[in-house]
Amino acid sequence: MPPRTAPPATLTLNEVAQKFPQRAEAIDELQNLLGDLDLPAPRVPIVVHGAASTGKTAVLTAAHAAYNVARPFHAAFVSCETAITPKLLLTKIIQQWTDSARPDRVAVPRADSLCGFVTAARVVIPSGAMARHVMIIDDADQLLGWGSEIIQFLLRVAELTCRPIVPILVTKSDWRQFTPLFPALVVEFPPYSKEEVCSILLESAPAADPVDDANGEGENEAVADPFPVYQLLAEMLFDTMRQCCNNLEEIRYVTNHVFALARTLIADGTVDVKYPHRVMNHVKDDVKHLTMQLYSGHSSAPMTSEKDDKLNLELPTTTKFLLIAAYLASYNPTTLDRHFFTKGRDTSQVKRRKVDASGKKVAGAGPVRQQLLGPKTFPLERMLAIFHSIADDQVENNMDIHHQVATLISLRYLTRVSAADAIDNYRCKCNVSFEIVQQIAKSLRFELSECLHDVHS
Repeated sequence: MPPRTAPPATLTLNEVAQKFPQRAEAIDELQNLLGDLDLPAPRVPIVVHGAASTGKTAVLTAAHAAYNVARPFHAAFVSCETAITPKLLLTKIIQQWTDSARPDRVAVPRADSLCGFVTAARVVIPSGAMARHVMIIDDADQLLGWGSEIIQFLLRVAELTCRPIVPILVTKSDWRQFTPLFPALVVEFPPYSKEEVCSILLESAPAADPVDDANGEGENEAVADPFPVYQLLAEMLFDTMRQCCNNLEEIRYVTNHVFALARTLIADGTVDVKYPHRVMNHVKDDVKHLTMQLYSGHSSAPMTSEKDDKLNLELPTTTKFLLIAAYLASYNPTTLDRHFFTKGRDTSQVKRRKVDASGKKVAGAGPVRQQLLGPKTFPLERMLAIFHSIADDQVENNMDIHHQVATLISLRYLTRVSAADAIDNYRCKCNVSFEIVQQIAKSLRFELSECLHDVHS
């Protein structure tokens, strides 16, 4: 058997720098910190800091992939938006470090607590290992709401585990909030300049459309290069939106639509590419409409009735079932879960509370109905169990359920009520009304009344 090829001793981020030329300086800093894989791991954590939409996540995702190519199963990338509890965060890190295909692998303990993570890390990383393991924690701003214990643990993880582990926190908050008493290696991602933003926007500019040769020879030739038109549009849109918008993704959203409109105007001969300023006159009304649509869609105001009416159209199927499961967990008694959500259940035997025509309780009626008392809190595990029971095979297998839960919380359809440092007791409650859940259930052809106790409709 030929000898096994030794893994490269140097991490090369040249391809990452070519993909993100505007972040070349920050990538060079990461190269200097992580490049030589044979050197001992840094003794202090690395903090990647920058405002929103400055390329932090994109660059670190590419660097994570490059690191795993150089040293497989030595880098973990976890987002706190997806791993919504410390337990999920620690578990996903250990899972990405574990090579499940190794024939000589040993059973890895569960990393469901801080002590469990220390034990699991010592099993995954052999004693005396020199190859550093990297844990990239994206959206680390969420850690500030989880309590100081988890933050201090992550900053001192190499010391506590006695293993060469390098934590990398990716955040848009002030990095001093994470390490007030600890030194840190800070990699700054400054805001993009106008030239850098325009170069990024022009990456999605349409190419010139070929047209048939006038001689009828069947050959195609390109029309006049429309790139100056798109370049002028990108600069004008940046100047128009920068006063009220610093988010690159939002600017790109408007720019891509305007580029498509400009391409149509050029293709049908409405505007000549020799007069690029005329394109802006044709699309200015569309720019105004897109900008208003953008900010109305990203508004953080409470839900309006119009937004509620469109809820069933805007949410994916998995999220709809999660919202139904959250409502059932908030308004159904825990004692009826086995009756409603086990296979082969018979809902006809459930005794529902009854009221007469005047709304007064009749004989046999129980206490005040839960719909009048409001939603009850429920553990996350209960909601997920109900979700898997009612969703069955109607959702995608590759869907990240915890990311969908985080989305519902950010949209204020769910509210987290448990303490930030409660690792094993994540509790929520549902904020959506019965009418909205009923509308969503109808769109999914799901019989809500068959799984809801005390139906009042």
